Amino acid sequence: MGTAHLTVHWALEGKQPGSSDEYGILACSRGPFSPAHFMDIRARYSTGTPENLPQVTIGWVGGGRQDRWLLLSIRQSSAETDGTGRAIAETRYFCVPYEQVTEHHLSYEALHAALEACEPVRDEPLAVSVEAPNIEDIAARVGLEAISAAALLLTDEPVCVVGGEALPWLERLRFLDTVFSLLPYGMRTRLSASTWTSSTAGRWWTSKARNECRLSFTKHAPEGVHSVRWGALTEVSSSRHDAHRYQNLLVDRCGQPTALIEWLAAGTEPMSFSPDGRARALARLSEFTARDDAATRAISADQFTMERLLNECADFLKSRQDGKLAEHLDRLGNMVSRQGGRFFTGEQRRYQEVIAERQLLWTWQDVDDDLLFQLHAVILKVGYGPKLSARNMDEILDGVGSPGRSLLLAMLRMPSDAVVRLTLACRLDDKAELRRAFDQHSAGDLVNVAAREPYDGRLIQEIVDELARRGSAEEGLDIAGALREHNYLSDAIKALHPASIENRTRVLRRLLVAAYGQNLEPMEFAEIVGLPPGGEPLLAAAILSHGAGAGETLLQTVVLSYLGNAGLDPTTFMKVKSALLEPKLGGPAPSDDPEAYEDGSGNLNAPEGAVSRILRKLRNPMSRGRSVRVSSRHGHLEEAAGLRRQDGSGGKDWLPYVLLAILGVAVVLFFVLGYELLKSL
Repeated sequence: MGTAHLTVHWALEGKQPGSSDEYGILACSRGPFSPAHFMDIRARYSTGTPENLPQVTIGWVGGGRQDRWLLLSIRQSSAETDGTGRAIAETRYFCVPYEQVTEHHLSYEALHAALEACEPVRDEPLAVSVEAPNIEDIAARVGLEAISAAALLLTDEPVCVVGGEALPWLERLRFLDTVFSLLPYGMRTRLSASTWTSSTAGRWWTSKARNECRLSFTKHAPEGVHSVRWGALTEVSSSRHDAHRYQNLLVDRCGQPTALIEWLAAGTEPMSFSPDGRARALARLSEFTARDDAATRAISADQFTMERLLNECADFLKSRQDGKLAEHLDRLGNMVSRQGGRFFTGEQRRYQEVIAERQLLWTWQDVDDDLLFQLHAVILKVGYGPKLSARNMDEILDGVGSPGRSLLLAMLRMPSDAVVRLTLACRLDDKAELRRAFDQHSAGDLVNVAAREPYDGRLIQEIVDELARRGSAEEGLDIAGALREHNYLSDAIKALHPASIENRTRVLRRLLVAAYGQNLEPMEFAEIVGLPPGGEPLLAAAILSHGAGAGETLLQTVVLSYLGNAGLDPTTFMKVKSALLEPKLGGPAPSDDPEAYEDGSGNLNAPEGAVSRILRKLRNPMSRGRSVRVSSRHGHLEEAAGLRRQDGSGGKDWLPYVLLAILGVAVVLFFVLGYELLKSL
């Protein structure tokens, strides 16, 4: 570890805002590189049109012994647009003297972190301080795909990584660093790579000239290029002797990557990818193998001893020889500590098979609780250490059937991530342990765990309760952001209450209160129920959280926003807005409008509240003693209680009969009253 002090030359590529110019070098530092040099660098490392920005490209410049430079370019979006209204992408090029980076074996991630924040002053070179990387962090990322890519680079042919499209750009840059760490450091004087390359970018995959890109992420590997599938080991053909041998040596030593990376990083003498350079790289790796043979033999001997001890522990469990069991567990623990958790490929998998066959993680009756906990703690280190993954946790829990408290506690005490820690604390049914696990993680961690499939109903409920508690403690902003990334846990809560929309609405309402408080602001409401919608329970919960006026907010912030982005011309949009928001004045709408709806009073396109009344009628078609049906021909509602509309009558053809009835009653009353008057006289 340490700090390197670098002198960096730079250039800025782009175009003038509002212009129709082509991309070019807008500025650069004075020194060995002119704008023409940087234009040449631009051509050499063109990777095509990126799908996403930022994009980082790595390369090299120069060839003489004292004239070698590492290149790092950062392409990102700017806030400016050109004459056609298209966003302008800016690319910054940085050239670092190779001799200045060798002392601390700087990584490209470290270079990027230091250079990305630099602001050039006029044409001055940059004076930059860069922290040396933590080798253990790089070693922890060594996987099958990195081993495959490093070995295939020794064929002197380009390598594409496919299946990594979903990885963030920073993770891709870290992967490039990991691959390069598995080669002698001096090969960086001839290495080029990019976090993304278009499959149709120039001739980079076939060229043997200067513009080749040796390693890149891409969606589809072009024909004739080595392809590495993300997450898998790609076998190198035995016909490629050097690369095949290199891969086998890396696989054999992947159990001790930190020491290996340190050894390769010390090989700073510049190397090419010529036959001589490849032979020198293979020799460097072979030297590490020979140097480490004694330690290898000791670890290999431990492997067989450890397997034997596992079987003997199982025998002592069955025969209830607690004293001998405790002694063997001490020996196993010491062996794991001596190895520092290092295991060869397939070694730990064999231990897991023995552990499952001999039921070493089961709950054994009549065994002292302390001894049982020691057993489980040591066995977990042997079979699943040093860090318990979620996949291994699921495998263990599925294998033992009903895990006991001792096993759950031992698993919980292992280093792990939020998923493992929270799942185990919930399974343990211990409020203190669950509280301790919650206190170790952010709201984002909790939401991520709740959203993990297959859904754990009990854990989801506990997390909802915790988020509700944190919301009252004014952590709502973090909760809102985390929920938004997972659609407010709508799917998880559906799994929690599959048969009850009411319960889902209730739970979602609790989450919204935790995130936003008792009452939603209009923009918060729009954020939650924005199109596409997140489901009926979420909409109902948002409306309840909003309170009075939710209908108007829904129209204003969601529907109009959606229509405003639909490409309607301004005149049409204003008409739509008026139709949605302005009350209807005057008489009834024309009855021949097939798009119209009829409210309870016979008025079409009813003003405010029409949507609510229509929904009410659809949900309760027998209201007010009349049935409502949907016309299959026109799509509008008609009342089917004998009150049919007739041409020009507006539904009032009964008026003459009412008038005749009134007239008849008046005549009868006239004669009755006249008769009574005559009698009195």
